[in-house]
Amino acid sequence: MFKNKASIEQWLKEMEISNYVINDDLTVDVHGSVYLEYKFIPQLPVQFNIVTGNFSIIGNEKLTSLKGCPIEVHGDFDCYNNNLQNLRHLPKIIGRQFDYFSNPELDVPIGLTSDEVHAYYLHKDLNEQLEVQKNTNKQQLFKI
Repeated sequence: MFKNKASIEQWLKEMEISNYVINDDLTVDVHGSVYLEYKFIPQLPVQFNIVTGNFSIIGNEKLTSLKGCPIEVHGDFDCYNNNLQNLRHLPKIIGRQFDYFSNPELDVPIGLTSDEVHAYYLHKDLNEQLEVQKNTNKQQLFKI
């Protein structure tokens, strides 16, 4: 992630993103849509915050993570035809359609809504935490 406003501004201009505000915490709000389709980006070097239109990052074969995606998208959120490993960092709010098919390494069943994806990871994380706790308890039990 970029650590200063000048680097963020330069990247946003290179990606032809306009109508944005760089917040004090270096997150980016966009009044309108963001189309980062077929840009061959391996990662998002900025942290988007609120996008009032659509957010599309389709066709970036080197993209493996949603880190940097907006917290809130008022329109569609499209992240298909990438190489995503998981859907962590998915926006908390998606106003309309959500598409994530054609990510061959994805660890999430196809066809879930954004709320179901968040629930899937919450459940998965809780199970992993319980497993770690169970193993820790076993280790402590046998240290008599």
